[in-house]
Amino acid sequence: MNRAADSRSGAGENDSPHDDALAPERLQELVRHVERQQARVAQAEFQGCPRRGQHEKPLLAAFGTLTISPSRPSETRFGAFAEAGRFKVAVRFSNGQPNTHPDTEPDVRGVALKFFTHAGEETDLLATNEGGRSHAPNVTQFVEFADALVEQALRGIGAFFAALSRLVWKRRLGFVAAAEMFGVLLVETIWRHPQSLIFERYWGSVTKLGPSTIKYSIQPHSSSSRGRGRRRKSKDYLRDDLIARLKDGPVRFDVCVQFFISEELTPVHDASIAWRAPLVCIGELELPSVPPREDESAIETFAFNPCNGFEALGITQARCAIYRASARERNAAQSDEIRRHWSE
Repeated sequence: MNRAADSRSGAGENDSPHDDALAPERLQELVRHVERQQARVAQAEFQGCPRRGQHEKPLLAAFGTLTISPSRPSETRFGAFAEAGRFKVAVRFSNGQPNTHPDTEPDVRGVALKFFTHAGEETDLLATNEGGRSHAPNVTQFVEFADALVEQALRGIGAFFAALSRLVWKRRLGFVAAAEMFGVLLVETIWRHPQSLIFERYWGSVTKLGPSTIKYSIQPHSSSSRGRGRRRKSKDYLRDDLIARLKDGPVRFDVCVQFFISEELTPVHDASIAWRAPLVCIGELELPSVPPREDESAIETFAFNPCNGFEALGITQARCAIYRASARERNAAQSDEIRRHWSE
């Protein structure tokens, strides 16, 4: 059997607490740490009003259609992707920082999807264009490094390097680890200048899908090759580009998964390494037209969480608790309130 076929089994990979952040007491410490980071940004940027811990600036929010293909491989027919068909989906594109910097600033770009299966299970897919990897291998280093990113968001690049130096000096981060994380962000944000969000590749979490370990992603659709991105570098140029394209017609993306092969090629416990496994397309995401303001306003209240609809593995386990705490802090709309938008 070839490697591509082998990769669809994903069998035999079970999660283990390699990261001490997965211990309950340690996880609560990290949640409180993130809450303090959020409070700092809220006080400085939003008159103390709690906001999203990350991905604060929306680029576009819209309802669309998620079509799960009936011809997808049998290995994908579990959990959130068990049923073929068309599903109403809420989609939110965003910048990665916890404030509302212009689109011209170096940043990670993200997309979040929410839909309900035919059985009524709330399911979220969260992904970023960070090259199929996180800048941090585990949640402890992610949260520690975020101290420097908060300083950058509030006071600029000089404050970032000063804060990063303090983290190394206090041994909260090793020098090599800090350098490697900065290197990933240098490549994926500072040197990266997205022409249009429709050309970006968005990589999501490592989760269980039935007996398999997978990573899901949102990839450019073949129709995305038409035209070029807007070159006017206004503070909202990424949103302006999406709006202009939606005025011309629907915008589409492929929904894909990768299957676990081995900890070397597809690591569950080191989120800083991109998976080397074939992409398997299982469906299509379509945004039909420019969304009305009321739809965007509604989706902005939604709480998204990578644990909705999936069994989290690796760093994603800790992200679930952090996302829940963040949603509570800003009083985000929860499942029962959100569901009514699917019954209208």
